[in-house]
Amino acid sequence: MELQEIKKWPHLHCVLTEKAIQTAMQSLTERNSDIAHKVIKDDDEIDKMDTELEERCIRILALRQPTAIDLRFITTAIKITGHLEEIGDMAVNIAEKAIQLNEEPKTKALY
Repeated sequence: MELQEIKKWPHLHCVLTEKAIQTAMQSLTERNSDIAHKVIKDDDEIDKMDTELEERCIRILALRQPTAIDLRFITTAIKITGHLEEIGDMAVNIAEKAIQLNEEPKTKALY
């Protein structure tokens, strides 16, 4: 049962991370610090998902001795969620830069 639950997590983690990048870019293009602050706050959920999935995968590895195909899935899931967590951190970096940019006066377009 636990393995079946874990199989859903990478997709959910991906959706949250994609949303974070989209929202961070929106905060940058719209010069909206409120949206940027939401990205920073919501990153905790991405971080928590990464940690929880890794712990569950390690528990399955230790207690269940998964078959080869399940073992490949578990190790891949751990790697993927680690990368997704890093991408979530990049979304936070974009949001932080958007906040800094918003403190500067708006410039006229060059075109």
